[in-house]
Amino acid sequence: MAPQSDVLLSGVSPRQVWAFIPLEEQQQIVHLLAHLAVHVVTAQTSCQWSAVVAKERGNVHPSNSKQDPA
Repeated sequence: MAPQSDVLLSGVSPRQVWAFIPLEEQQQIVHLLAHLAVHVVTAQTSCQWSAVVAKERGNVHPSNSKQDPA
């Protein structure tokens, strides 16, 4: 019997459902999930990179510093 976490409330495990999906559709689903994962990782990396750049710019040019006009 499948572990409790693998069984839905209906008593059907995801493995049982996946086994009935045709191979071509399984491949399409896996491809779409991989595509989604790439976009998620790219978005996270982009956000993290933007935060690092903003922090570095803040360290180089603090907003509260005043430049001497002379």
